[in-house]
Amino acid sequence: MLLRYDDIIDRVSDRALWWLDGVPRYCAFDPELVISSEVALVHTECRECRTRYDVAVCPRAPLFANVRDQVAFENQVNVGDPPVACHLLGARCAGGATMTSLQVRILEYWVQDRGTIPHIWRREPSMERPLAHANWASGGDEDQGVWGQILDSDRIEEWTRARQSGDIAAMCGVLQAFDCERPAKVAHILDVERRYRLFKDEISALSIERFGGN
Repeated sequence: MLLRYDDIIDRVSDRALWWLDGVPRYCAFDPELVISSEVALVHTECRECRTRYDVAVCPRAPLFANVRDQVAFENQVNVGDPPVACHLLGARCAGGATMTSLQVRILEYWVQDRGTIPHIWRREPSMERPLAHANWASGGDEDQGVWGQILDSDRIEEWTRARQSGDIAAMCGVLQAFDCERPAKVAHILDVERRYRLFKDEISALSIERFGGN
């Protein structure tokens, strides 16, 4: 859940925009204002009251998974919770701020050209596309991209074994079979996630051993 900013908004007459980390902004989205080398402006909805927000999404800590790779696998990105602003916009919304936002569409996608000094932002329209919940309003199914196809296929057990063992080659083979745009990149970021979970489990066990879990 993000923070509330009623105390700020009450003192500013202009209408707030909510495109950066749930913080009220008073200018239009601009990639120059984002500390990242990649950013997508994503059209989202609150799950409870359906209030819509256009939010900037960048690679996030701790793994900083590339936005392009997330879309290539699951047709969605890490948007997090909606801003705590639905009530300010006139909606009756009790718990939407605690629910991960619905993802409708990438409106703009920008990357920095690392071959220039200073780095220049370049827009890539080819990445601007419908996301997992594009058909939500009409009652359509969630489009989970390549992951959804694997999940519903007879290769799910093969995929699960490869994921659990960190078999990059096997993961790439399955991803390629389902026309993943970036099979090697996706396989490696998924394996980094697996290793990170194992690392956290190891640290947790060590903490319990040393400090009794307190």
